[in-house]
Amino acid sequence: MQVNAIGKALTGIITGTLLLSLGACSSSFNTNANLQGKPAQPAGTSATIAPATPALPLTPPTHTQAFNPELGSTKPVVTKTVMVTVYQIDGQCQNFLPQKIAVPVDHPIQAAVGEVLDQQSSGDFELSGYRVDVDPDLQEATVDLRLAPNSKRRFTGLSSCEQLAIFGSLRKTLTSNAQWKIQTTRFTEQGQEITF
Repeated sequence: MQVNAIGKALTGIITGTLLLSLGACSSSFNTNANLQGKPAQPAGTSATIAPATPALPLTPPTHTQAFNPELGSTKPVVTKTVMVTVYQIDGQCQNFLPQKIAVPVDHPIQAAVGEVLDQQSSGDFELSGYRVDVDPDLQEATVDLRLAPNSKRRFTGLSSCEQLAIFGSLRKTLTSNAQWKIQTTRFTEQGQEITF
């Protein structure tokens, strides 16, 4: 895992250097965003992404130029991004801390959910994926979560602080970005309502 972190750090440094030398169009770059337009996921996990919801009004997209090491090319890859706010619970489990991040403009909701979930796995609790479905008529988002097969704890075994860190952070992120027009959230595990 340390090799992945070092690789990500080196990729971020190289990308930052290229951005400076190319005079990038945007002043911010999310090194956790996958350049192929998929939400960032914790190492060793996979995600099932629902098709993008009908077009919702967004803030004007920015353009980010980045080096794509997977293509083995030194040509910049241009990815349209938009700034959104994600929320994480603080160390005392009392307040949600906002953070502005750049996410792909074609699926910002899924990418924001991925960013929140990326912070939640621990040694004995691990997620393997998620799916987000937004019903624009009900202004409701349903986040379907998948536990990794090797996860020793289930959702019902989480402490109240851990529950708040996952579900509270997701709820705050989804309902606070007004451009998505989400009023309520539901959480399911493989289609079944999660209850505590």
